[in-house]
Parts: sequence; C-alpha cells; structure tokens
Amino acid sequence: MNVSAVLFNVFNSLFAAVSAFADMKLLLFLLLLTHIGVVQSHKNRTECFQCEGNGRCSSLCQAPYCIKTIHLQSNHVKRECLNHLTPEMPQPGNCKKFDSEVGNQEELICVCDSPRCNSAHLTSISIFILLSILLILSPL
Repeated sequence: MNVSAVLFNVFNSLFAAVSAFADMKLLLFLLLLTHIGVVQSHKNRTECFQCEGNGRCSSLCQAPYCIKTIHLQSNHVKRECLNHLTPEMPQPGNCKKFDSEVGNQEELICVCDSPRCNSAHLTSISIFILLSILLILSPL
C-alpha cells in the first residue's frame, strides 16, 4: 500500500468522523427545537400562565392557582390568582366550559398551578441555554 492510499484512507476516515459529528450536532439542535415546540404547545394547550395580585401577568405567581376566564362571545379575558379551587372548577392544567352568571354567555375557565408553570418555564429555558452553550463551544 503506498503513502497516498494511506493518506487517502486517513482523510476519508477523518471526513466521515467529522460528518458524523456534524450530523450529531444537527440532531441535537433539532431535538432542542422539538423540545421547545413540545413545551410551548403543551403550555398553549393547557392555557398555563403566571399572574399575581389582581390579575396582572408577571414572571411568578404569588398564589397557588392561576385562573384564566375567557368569555367566548366577547373574547374578553380575565386573569386572577386564587388560593383555593372550588369543586366545580377544572383541575390544574385543564380547561372547562361554563355558562356565565351574567347573561347567556359561555365562559372557558382554565386553571394552572403556579409552581408547575413556573418550573416548566424555567426548565425549558435552562435546557435551551445549556444546549446552546454546548453547541457553541463544540469544535465543529
């Protein structure tokens, strides 16, 4: 076997390894995007959000439960924090339709427990930051 054939095989092997590593980085990036998409779609599906005090949105909820009420005919949205759920309210992470007490309107009430929402949000951010750093610091 001559030197050029050996060098060709070495470079071919290195190129294959580099290509596989680049494919792995692409796969990690796609997994990251998929994870973010799944987390976001789950949050949209369950109508999770954070609120405080008199219903203003903020980064952290100061009460155990966040309630989002949507009047379906007018699309008016009301947010509030509650310390206790009534028995007819949906469980955290779910929504339920009700007949409004005012007029003949339907309401969609969504409940989210604030610790789960806040921790899910922080977890997705920390995973995103960690994977971004790994992708940036990797040599290829």
